Amino acid sequence: MSQPADFVSFSDHLKKVAGATSKDFSQSRASSSAAFEEMQAFILGHYAGLEAVHSFLRDGQVWDCFPVDRQPGLRQPDGSFAELARLPELSFPQGIPSERAEGSVGEEPAPFEPGKDACGNVQEAPDGCVRIRRLTLTELTRFESVKDYQYKPNPDVLAPTRRWATTNSQVAKNLGVFSNLSLWNPTVDYDAGQRFSLSQQWLTGEASGSPTQRIEGGWHVYPSLYGDQSNPRPHFFIFYTPDNYQNTYYNLSGGGFVMWQRAPITPGDTYYNWSTVGGQQFEISFLWNKSLDGDWWLFYRKSGSYEPVGYYRDAVWGKGPLATAGTRFRFGGEVVTLANSFPQMGSGQFANGGFGKAACQYNFQYLDPNGAWQWASPGLANPGTTCYTIQDTSGGQQGWNNFFYFGGSGGGDC
Repeated sequence: MSQPADFVSFSDHLKKVAGATSKDFSQSRASSSAAFEEMQAFILGHYAGLEAVHSFLRDGQVWDCFPVDRQPGLRQPDGSFAELARLPELSFPQGIPSERAEGSVGEEPAPFEPGKDACGNVQEAPDGCVRIRRLTLTELTRFESVKDYQYKPNPDVLAPTRRWATTNSQVAKNLGVFSNLSLWNPTVDYDAGQRFSLSQQWLTGEASGSPTQRIEGGWHVYPSLYGDQSNPRPHFFIFYTPDNYQNTYYNLSGGGFVMWQRAPITPGDTYYNWSTVGGQQFEISFLWNKSLDGDWWLFYRKSGSYEPVGYYRDAVWGKGPLATAGTRFRFGGEVVTLANSFPQMGSGQFANGGFGKAACQYNFQYLDPNGAWQWASPGLANPGTTCYTIQDTSGGQQGWNNFFYFGGSGGGDC
């Protein structure tokens, strides 16, 4: 069977990366030859000592499958592999039954149904393996540098390229957070220089004399990251910084997150269903939970139950604050642009549209140090612009304990 031109085996991919030059990428945005070489080194370093046992095409991208105990997230600085952690017991948040609650925002988005790609490759990981979206020079060269590729703004610092509609940061020592997020597909114009639009959770660790550490996660529309500029769609994402945004890492690119076998979703996955204004509504739900072993676990709802996605190893945080606990958290939406116009946020509708029209998060909670889930009450932050709004007075649905609506149209005067 002939193979599509964009499918390259894992071993050949590494050879192509090592032998590439900047002239091979006519649309490269790499700022210099040194920046391009840094991208090469980043990819080769990410895959050092690894061997994929299976690869396949999905959504126009290649996914590589690695043995669960020989994946990037377990590789240590000396080249050895840490042991896979034990699955911890999960404490469910309040008011979260095994089945979808009456009055919730909507259905879970339909999962990807694996079949075979154009090469005849089965589109799922073999037993004992995990699938990871391949890092490529085509992807990285859509950015000026590796740092630009990993860039996400610090929400505690005002930046002219960032706008938001979030809760305030609630200060509370915690071992995890939870929320339900309505799922939308806001317009992000890649050609106009718009970067991304998202809905997410922020979990922060702070301590005197230590850099701020943060875990983030949710859904985002990010055309330059996924290469879906012609047809942008929402993707599930995670993100972390161990040192107050000096170093930042999306999804699995930083090697700090360990995937769990048969996870219900993989960071970077595409959603195929999303809410429409006045139409069918879709939502996602997930939570972070720090285990007794010090790992920060991610659980994601699938078919009414919460299943493990994986975890950030305790080694990621060193002696920093998240090695012990989180200290504050927030929820909401964020947009970033590199130009004079900002993308839509949420549904593109303002918060006063309410249920079925505006984006929302609801039933947000945190896990206290005693292992009990508490309702969060962070209050709402002032977006500081008329382009986006946030409010909690448009009427919640049955079964909602706390909630807020948010969003806006974006534009050139934000």
